[in-house]
Amino acid sequence: MEQVGNRDYDPALRDAKRASGRRREWIKAGIGCLFFALVYFVLTHVAGFSSRQGLTVVVLMVAGIGYADYRVHTMAEQIGNTAASKLSRQFLPYQVRVDPKWQQILTDFKLIATSGDWEEIKPAIYDAVPYGISYTVLQQSDDHQAQVIFRAERSGGFVSEVEFCDVVAANGFGDVPGKLRLFMKDRGDGYDLGIIVPQKWWDRVKASCPKPVRETGGERWCEAELTLATLSYAEFDWYWQPESGVGPGKIFTGDPQYYIHEEWRQKITFQRDKQRVELGWEEGQYGGILHSYFEVQHRPI
Repeated sequence: MEQVGNRDYDPALRDAKRASGRRREWIKAGIGCLFFALVYFVLTHVAGFSSRQGLTVVVLMVAGIGYADYRVHTMAEQIGNTAASKLSRQFLPYQVRVDPKWQQILTDFKLIATSGDWEEIKPAIYDAVPYGISYTVLQQSDDHQAQVIFRAERSGGFVSEVEFCDVVAANGFGDVPGKLRLFMKDRGDGYDLGIIVPQKWWDRVKASCPKPVRETGGERWCEAELTLATLSYAEFDWYWQPESGVGPGKIFTGDPQYYIHEEWRQKITFQRDKQRVELGWEEGQYGGILHSYFEVQHRPI
């Protein structure tokens, strides 16, 4: 059973409902055929119509009823679309924390050689970035472009976009000269997560390292920006919720708004889960998600 939003969503139950719906359609079609056959029999054997006249009347009745049914369904769909477009949504402020799996990153990308090296530099790493990348989104447009973000421990105040770059090791360590930095930045349909390393050093070791998701130049010509993971916007669509009074627990099941809410909920959950799989994320503990190189937690405030 899959967990969708705040409720269990059973795919087997969904498929059973679809099969039941198809059976009902076949039953309705059979009843319709019997009805028109009876009309034809009455016209030709009781009312004295010829076979051609009886068939003509039946065809006209089928066409008329079919057109009326089409118009009813079209109008219902238009009403539903209008209701969905008018479904008021409200933004829920939320917090995000991105914790790099530092030992895995540093080992895979040849920044350290052994677990002993990790134990030696671990205190300095966690002193430089004790909370990973943490921030609070206070306001946001539904396309994630207009935002008010608070990041006290780094910026000392408010910023308008996810564009973070934190120094992890100012003077390098081991065989790595220059700065090692952690970044998170908006790429238009999600957020890139990765590290920035010296370009010459990267050119020397990259043949023996995992291939990054993306490799570009850093802010300086002598740096390489290595994207190790991408976090989809869909991960945060849940924070645009229908306003209070709409949705399960707020209105009766028979209300059309209930089904609009349910369709919205299942759609955004499906998109979120699909993006997680495509981008290499999986469900973690306590509502977080896990990647080979990062763990992300987010929650409403």
